[in-house]
Amino acid sequence: MKHAFKTLWLVVAALFILGAVLAAVGMAAGASRRIQLTPHGVELGAPGVVYVEKSERNTGAFTNMDLAIPVTWTRIDVAYSSTNSYGYEVKVPSSAQHDLDCSVKNGTLTIEPRDKHAWGALDLSNLGEINLDWRNRGYDEGRIVVYVPRGVALDTVQLSLAAGDYAVGDLDARNVSVTCPAGTVRMGRITANRVALSAQAGSMRVAGVTADTLIETVTAGELTSLESSASVVSLSVATGTLRFEGDAKNQLTAKIAVGEGQLSLARGRDAYALTSEVAAGEISINGRSAGQTHEIYEDRTQLKVSVATGEARLSFR
Repeated sequence: MKHAFKTLWLVVAALFILGAVLAAVGMAAGASRRIQLTPHGVELGAPGVVYVEKSERNTGAFTNMDLAIPVTWTRIDVAYSSTNSYGYEVKVPSSAQHDLDCSVKNGTLTIEPRDKHAWGALDLSNLGEINLDWRNRGYDEGRIVVYVPRGVALDTVQLSLAAGDYAVGDLDARNVSVTCPAGTVRMGRITANRVALSAQAGSMRVAGVTADTLIETVTAGELTSLESSASVVSLSVATGTLRFEGDAKNQLTAKIAVGEGQLSLARGRDAYALTSEVAAGEISINGRSAGQTHEIYEDRTQLKVSVATGEARLSFR
């Protein structure tokens, strides 16, 4: 019996190696590197990538944006309209077999997948294209551009991104919310009254934030915010890593469970009143370990740091 199993495994290994060699030879000869998974089954050597393209440069006026984007490798921008009108342009690879619904109702531009159930389902109809060439995705970066007249003040911008890689340009609105469950999100500068950023298992990086209230939440991912300035900052880390660079005028609160928080603050140590709660974790100030501290100064920025079993590193200018 053991001899039969050994022979079987040898045959399987030999067939695998032979298949890999033949695939490499085929690619070198110019064969297609793609396997297209469609609602109709598996298509080998698909001739090209299918794009979802939608464009409307004269919609009704809107001050709210609610974008639920299920397509990875997409860049999202808000731009000023050359015709002083509202609109959008969408060109994204339908790699997940999604179509997108775009509409303006009650002052809100909504872009979302038509089949919401398929967004989270795992079947052949939404797995899309598998690119066997790791050197090239096989398609251009997708692009979503939202146009508003110059001088229009947006109220709410909400981006709900699926797992994948995204680039987001500068955002200016009263409220900005960005969430991503996994992948990589690279953002420009955000100017708003209230900003809420949430990274779950992926990586989110924002070039700068100017806000009255900034809320950053990390579940098991990584979030980096640079050149951030707000009146009130609330940072929360579960098991991930959060890097904050900037300042809070009135209050900065950091809660760290088993993750890591690195706070690089723009002013000197004497500009803050630090209150810390440390359980089994560790807090360090300018590279030196610090224990429990409790300071009350009404004229200083309140800095409250709580650490369970994680680590908080504070550095002051």
